[in-house]
Amino acid sequence: MSNPATTFSPPTINTATGFLPPANSAPTPWNDPDVIELPLLITRAQAIALEALAAARGVTCGQMLRSLIGATLAATTANS
Repeated sequence: MSNPATTFSPPTINTATGFLPPANSAPTPWNDPDVIELPLLITRAQAIALEALAAARGVTCGQMLRSLIGATLAATTANS
């Protein structure tokens, strides 16, 4: 019989990046659970390329964009 006090709690996907945060990670600007919506205008060709790249990586367009933004900001911060 299972103990109700030891229920399984699945990891929470980071809403900013679309990915699971590293185990035991401290909060940073990149894994903040608060999100905002940004309007984005891109060309049809860019949208098609983004969809193809995201599908090839097995993620959604939103996850792909969050990953690209996060990587760019992290690289920019590291180089400052």
